[in-house]
Amino acid sequence: MYRYLYHLGDLDKSTYENTAVQLPMFFTQDMYEAMKGINIFDLKLFYTLFSLGLTMKEDVESTDGYKDMGNIFYNGITVYKKHNCGIYNIVDIGCKKLAEIIYLSNIINSVAAGVIKM
Repeated sequence: MYRYLYHLGDLDKSTYENTAVQLPMFFTQDMYEAMKGINIFDLKLFYTLFSLGLTMKEDVESTDGYKDMGNIFYNGITVYKKHNCGIYNIVDIGCKKLAEIIYLSNIINSVAAGVIKM
């Protein structure tokens, strides 16, 4: 995850900073507005929110047995909001999931606060 988020493989830092984020085809204006709604303006955090949605994938609504990629993203925003409100705990979701949520939320918070430059 660290290598993907900060280095994009073997690119050096200056090249990475000048590289525009590659958003998936299903990224919409509504998704961008949802990110702005939680004070996240760095589009590179889209993938982090998407990963956050996968941590609680059982909450994602499915259509014909398939999980929609957009719904996974919106679930990531929901998980982020719930984590910031202190809703999750080890008893309810388990230690591994809570650790993943804390890790990904800390990345989002650090980038949003300008502590880490992506």
